[in-house]
Amino acid sequence: MIVLLITFFCSVASARSEGKDTYFEPIRLETLWATGMISAVEPRRLDDAIQTCAKTSAVTSDLSTCQYLKLFRPREVESLSAALAKTSADILIFGERHLDHLEVSQAIVETLPKLKANGFTTLGVEMFNSSSQGLLDQYQKGAISRAELTVSLQQQWTYPPKAYIDTIEQATALGFKVVALDGRDLPGIKPNAHTLARELSLRDAHMAQIISQTFRDGDRWLLLTGAHHAVKNRVLDGSFQTLAESLRDLIPAVRINTYAFVSTRELNPIRRTLLQNGEIRSGASLYRVDQEFFDGYIVVERTVIKPSSSSKR
Repeated sequence: MIVLLITFFCSVASARSEGKDTYFEPIRLETLWATGMISAVEPRRLDDAIQTCAKTSAVTSDLSTCQYLKLFRPREVESLSAALAKTSADILIFGERHLDHLEVSQAIVETLPKLKANGFTTLGVEMFNSSSQGLLDQYQKGAISRAELTVSLQQQWTYPPKAYIDTIEQATALGFKVVALDGRDLPGIKPNAHTLARELSLRDAHMAQIISQTFRDGDRWLLLTGAHHAVKNRVLDGSFQTLAESLRDLIPAVRINTYAFVSTRELNPIRRTLLQNGEIRSGASLYRVDQEFFDGYIVVERTVIKPSSSSKR
């Protein structure tokens, strides 16, 4: 059995995005940059930094803006469809920002047939708690309607449900098994009751348990998660494990690749770097990078936006 897992990242107030609030401790500042969660640099200053960093190979020993920007430089680019059609990973982890799921969902719906042809058979979803598995089973058997499933999602998920339900509907039509993953309703895991690192770690551990309980030899999984659930490395001291780290402990032989979706609604440092360097392509593309947080970024670009003349000065 091959499992496609979808989980999603919950955005955090920008007021905490400078890495100074204890809510983020002990998350590494590089992690917040790598996920596109913060930039710590105003857009115009970021444009200037991109151009300056491209002209020099000198990097100071501290965590400079140039060092952060190097996280986003791709070594290889190809269409998302082509990449998924030939992937050999046992587990793929995709990360998104929940508010951007409309464009992410469209890309997933378009590539689900490729995934099916490549052997993927199960879709796992973060927005439904694992206690809702029976409800998803009923929906897939035709025992309850789309409207009834939507009502249940609205009761346990704070984001607009339509795009998520569209994804589940398409997966069901293609014959995917849909699996509920999260544990937001479990004692001790209540969101916002902990620091971000601890909350994510508790939920990641629960999701990893759900996965490991159904994983069999020969299985291959695709996980679509929120950016912070998808990141491979979150803290320096190893005190809080990521989903990928928990999975490696439970299923040591698996090959895992992680990718983060990049929003086109905002010029976060990831997309802005690609844009300023003329590396944005039309359609859904996978940008592979050399860093310890993700193996690459997925950018869904319906219209290619060229850098303004002022940014080229």
